Amino acid sequence: MFILLRKFFAITTMTLLASSLIYAKDASESSATAPLPANLDGIWNYTNSFTGSPCYVQGGCTIQITGNAGKYILPSGNTSLFLVDVYSTPNRGKPVITIVQTAQPGTPITYNAALIGRLNDPQTITGFLIDVDNDRGTFTLKKQ
Repeated sequence: MFILLRKFFAITTMTLLASSLIYAKDASESSATAPLPANLDGIWNYTNSFTGSPCYVQGGCTIQITGNAGKYILPSGNTSLFLVDVYSTPNRGKPVITIVQTAQPGTPITYNAALIGRLNDPQTITGFLIDVDNDRGTFTLKKQ
C-alpha cells in the first residue's frame, strides 16, 4: 500500500512539474512575441489640470519617452523620471497606460505622482493623476 501511494505521489508530482514547465514556456513565448499596442517613443506635450503647474499651459511641459522610461525636456532642469507601462486586451477597448513620476537614480526624491490613462489614438493619452500632496486632476499627453 505504501509503495502504491508513493508511486502515485511521484507520478502526480512529475505531472504537475511538467504542466507548470509547459505553461511557463507558453507564457514566456506569448509575452515575448506579443506586439506592443503602440509605439510611445518620442516627444510628448504634457498638460495637466493644476492651475499652478507649469504643465497647465500647453507647451509648458514636454516629456521624451524611450521604451518604458521618460524624462522632462521642459521644464529644463527637472530631474523627474517617468516609468511607463502599457496594458492592452486584444479586441477590447483601448490600451491602458500607467505612468509613475519619481526621481532619477542618484537624485533626491522631492515629488511623486501616479498617472493612469488610456491611449485614445497613437498620438493622444488622456487620464487622471494624483500626487504626494493628494492633488488630483486630469492630464493629456499629445505626441509631437
